[in-house]
Amino acid sequence: MMDQLYKILNANNVESRHFISFCLPPNIMLEEKSCLNEWIERMMFLYEDVKWLLSRTVVEFWNQIIFDDSWSICLDSFLENAPRSFDVRNLPDGCKTAMSRVSRLFLLTLKRMSTYNGEETIFPSIESFGAIIYENYLFDAAKLFDICAVFYRPNCGIEEILEEMFGNIFADITMTLQMLWKLSFQLLTKWKEN
Repeated sequence: MMDQLYKILNANNVESRHFISFCLPPNIMLEEKSCLNEWIERMMFLYEDVKWLLSRTVVEFWNQIIFDDSWSICLDSFLENAPRSFDVRNLPDGCKTAMSRVSRLFLLTLKRMSTYNGEETIFPSIESFGAIIYENYLFDAAKLFDICAVFYRPNCGIEEILEEMFGNIFADITMTLQMLWKLSFQLLTKWKEN
């Protein structure tokens, strides 16, 4: 089953694209018109990149997600550097619209990455979907914490989206527990050897 999946998902099917990384200069720099304009232009490029990714077919989307290193760097840079929910109100007014638009697309992308939809999917089962997520480190602990820190805002409906995402990621909790058990056993074995 996984062999068939890896025939569909493969690095040779990645479209050549370079996703730019996210950066947010200090507020004092963004108060300068030239710096603000440069940052807004960068956000427009980033917006177009993520919008392009979301427009891909299921197979194209997953090939980019799994095999495009520039996407991984882009996503990590956003999750590490995007303002946290309590920082958004401190952004200069000229940045808020661009930040909101880009954040929304990243959230939609993360939601798509975390969703197993049996009818519109290339994954033959929820287990194969889980295996792809785990084997390719699409959602590690640090990333999950960053997702919460960046997107969680009380009383605005985001909780339900995050809850659904996390529910999908951990749908096959048995696999997660087996992997943790295996990893724990390997660590204990290596520790005893030393």
